[in-house]
Amino acid sequence: MRNAILHLRFPFVYVLSPIYVWGAYSAPGPWMGRTTLGFALVHLLLYPGANAFNSAYDRDEGPIGGLANPPEVPVGMARWSTMLQAVGAALAPLVGWTFAFAYVGLWLVFTAYSHPRVRWKRSHVVALIAIAIGQGGLGWTLGWSAAGGSWPLDVAGHWSLGAAVAVVAAMYPLTQVYQLEADAARGERTLAARLGVRGTLVWGGAGFLVLAAAGWFIGHHGLTVYGLAVALGAAVVGVDRPGGWIPSHRWVMTVAYMNATFLLLFMIATWG
Repeated sequence: MRNAILHLRFPFVYVLSPIYVWGAYSAPGPWMGRTTLGFALVHLLLYPGANAFNSAYDRDEGPIGGLANPPEVPVGMARWSTMLQAVGAALAPLVGWTFAFAYVGLWLVFTAYSHPRVRWKRSHVVALIAIAIGQGGLGWTLGWSAAGGSWPLDVAGHWSLGAAVAVVAAMYPLTQVYQLEADAARGERTLAARLGVRGTLVWGGAGFLVLAAAGWFIGHHGLTVYGLAVALGAAVVGVDRPGGWIPSHRWVMTVAYMNATFLLLFMIATWG
């Protein structure tokens, strides 16, 4: 049971939480009851279940997102992690039908990303599109729809959605740089392996420039300053570090936790 709980990787779920909150922040709500229920379904059932499902097939021996020393994978973890996500899907209509469709859509994306019969993770292009559109776009839609958002999006909504996709795309290869050897052993050429460490930092900085532009057009200039600061920081680290440097799991997760914390604090401080 302890191993199963560890493979849910709740620390990594925290890293993902600003996307949902950003979607809710961008909606006309707040519809606090529905938004809170939706947050619980996504962050206690969908994301943890997807993490465990991924662990069931990857069987990593080295560090992974939110878990420095993965324990042995329990028997039947793929099955019960699917059941965990299915419970959330059954409850999702209580939040709303748009939310429910986005929930099921993201569940399918996560499943196709990890399951060996499809294994979108094998292709760095398909994996990037799946995670950016799924975790970024659908993750944003989950929060936005729970908080009362409705179609069509206005200009600000499009910028907000685009920023969510860009930030997820920016962070995605960074969470792979400490797994290069493990992914290579499985025959998977990830985006981080294609870009290299410095290329990954440049890629991440470019994503946060999109966040800065979105903040400017939406009128949240604090977000613009933050996006520019992160982009500059990525460039400085890329130039400053020696050739051959590979960020450690601790370094990457520290950056991810700090980014999530800042974004959450920004939204809480300026909500409404």
